[in-house]
Amino acid sequence: MPLPLKRINFNSIGFKAQPEPETLDSSWALFAACDHDDFTGCLIFEQIRGLPSFADKKAATLALKKLIQVAAMGQALTVHYDKKKCHEIHAFTYAGKLRTIWRIRHGDIRLPFYYGQKKLIFLAAVLTKRKDKLSQAEVSALEKEVKRYIDAEMYGELLLEPPSA
Repeated sequence: MPLPLKRINFNSIGFKAQPEPETLDSSWALFAACDHDDFTGCLIFEQIRGLPSFADKKAATLALKKLIQVAAMGQALTVHYDKKKCHEIHAFTYAGKLRTIWRIRHGDIRLPFYYGQKKLIFLAAVLTKRKDKLSQAEVSALEKEVKRYIDAEMYGELLLEPPSA
C-alpha cells in the first residue's frame, strides 16, 4: 500500500512570502506522512494543530522552519544542532537491521525523525515534552510510524510529493 509523503518546505508550513532555501545536490529533503494520495491530511500538521497552546504551535512551526534551512545545506544535522538539541532517542531492530529514531528539540517541542534512503528525512511526529523521557506509548507510536515508512521504502511504495514549480 503506497505511503503518500508531503514535502515539508516553507510553503507547506505557511511561509509563502519567503523564498525557499537554495538546495544543493547534497541537500536533505523533508517529508511527512499523509492520509491521502493528493498529499492532504498531513499527520504532523494535524499534530501541530492539536498542540495545547499557541506558543507550542509557534515553536513547532519555527522548529520546522530552521530544520528546512539546515536540511538545504546538505550536511549532517548534527553539524548545525548541538547534542542537546539533536540526538538519538530510540533504537530498535526491524527487518534485520538496527533502526534509529532521532529528535530535534526546540523549546518544549520535539521533532522525531528517521534518516531514509537517498537524502530523505522522514518526520515521524511532533511532540511536546516537558519531561526528559518518552512514554512507552510515544515510543510505540514512533516505532509504528517509522516501520510504516521502512516498509513502504523497502517495497518501493513511497509516493513523494513533487517539488513546487
